[in-house]
Amino acid sequence: MFPVLLPFLCAVFVSRCDVCDFSHVLGVETQDLLKAPTLRDDVEREMEYLHLLHCFWQSTFGCVRDAIDAFEKALGTITKLELIHTLWLDYLCFSSKVLGEQPSVRELKMFTGLVHRCLETVPTRLTLPFSSSQYWSSFSFHNQVIYFCLGCFPEAQHSLLLERFQHIMPANTELAIRLLQQEWQDGNVEHFKLQSRMLCSSVPTCLAFWKIAVAVEKEQRQRAEVRRLYQTALQKLPLCAALWKDCLLFEAAEGGKTDTLKKIIDKCQEVGVSLSEPLGLEPSHSE
Repeated sequence: MFPVLLPFLCAVFVSRCDVCDFSHVLGVETQDLLKAPTLRDDVEREMEYLHLLHCFWQSTFGCVRDAIDAFEKALGTITKLELIHTLWLDYLCFSSKVLGEQPSVRELKMFTGLVHRCLETVPTRLTLPFSSSQYWSSFSFHNQVIYFCLGCFPEAQHSLLLERFQHIMPANTELAIRLLQQEWQDGNVEHFKLQSRMLCSSVPTCLAFWKIAVAVEKEQRQRAEVRRLYQTALQKLPLCAALWKDCLLFEAAEGGKTDTLKKIIDKCQEVGVSLSEPLGLEPSHSE
């Protein structure tokens, strides 16, 4: 990128920087910097990067209005997903700095609106390599934006913000787990239990949700509810050896009868799941 953009950078910075200092940093002769830049035809391929540079320049040296205009124009021009991610993060970072220490309600509303716009417009469905007909969902960028947004608000508001974001992206499992973590930290146990049940119902194939729901019931010593959760979870994930193992160990720890443990093992074998490896019963091979 830099060989093509060097004339452009020189033309931009020479108007603001001391010529001697700038030439020293770049290692370029002063007289070269003073020449008017001549952009080659292949600079067209770098226009999206030029938009990023323009946004950086305006957000650093320009006024707020000019910076916003630069970001908005870039959002309507850049098409590469990787650059869109970079642009949005720069835009949100700039907007958060504009808020100041004590932002008004209107400013906070505008900032959260910008975050929602970012989350709703940046695609999460990506095509698989070498296939244009198959897709997968990636929320890594969206979660990065959400965690950045949380850092701009007091912790007392995190639970409400996470709940709103989770409503926008119900399939975002990492965000759902982050919401549960926040509810637990805030001491909202009943709300935590309600959320975990809803998640188990909406995404029954996610093992993490079942483990979280079971863990909180164990914490409160609700043995009957733990058994019910294991029974329901195993109906949804019958081939999950880790789940069978946890269920078996729970019954054993609770002093379960031999018949009860044998029934669990028999059901496990019926569906074709072996517990030898999860329970560490594989024979060791000494060399």
